[in-house]
Amino acid sequence: MVGAAKKIAGATDGSGEVKIGEVGTADNQGAAANQESVNGIADGMKEIVAAGGKDALKAGAAAGAGGNNAGAGKLFGGAAGVAGASDNDIGKAADATNPIAAAIGTNDAQGGGGANFAAGGGMNNSSEKIAAAIVLRGMAKDGKFSLAAHNNNNQKAKVKSVVR
Repeated sequence: MVGAAKKIAGATDGSGEVKIGEVGTADNQGAAANQESVNGIADGMKEIVAAGGKDALKAGAAAGAGGNNAGAGKLFGGAAGVAGASDNDIGKAADATNPIAAAIGTNDAQGGGGANFAAGGGMNNSSEKIAAAIVLRGMAKDGKFSLAAHNNNNQKAKVKSVVR
């Protein structure tokens, strides 16, 4: 697990600045995340899951399936409140077939045309995968969320509350 955590740390921004939830301004719009960074973070997370035991994680997920997921609403409520999010960013994420591609900001991890969420084999609007894409984009090198110029400070606070 330590090796996997080091892999994630090495793939993140590394500038020493607070990176998660970085938001572009009107002049400095959101930016696609660095593909190598996103893939490195995702690989490290996979190693942590493998080390923790997939069966234990599945058991916990099954136990929580009928539970109270009220906290998850914060993620999507905050995201919906950011009405000024870039249509281009939303479109790219909606066309992605997996959370890694959505985080990078391309249609798929190789940069080609991916299927829409609703199409066969897509992300199918899975809350967990969408949340993973948001976290990956916020952690990765060069990744920024995009907001419209109006009421920027209020929108920036909403995006940061989603990813923290």
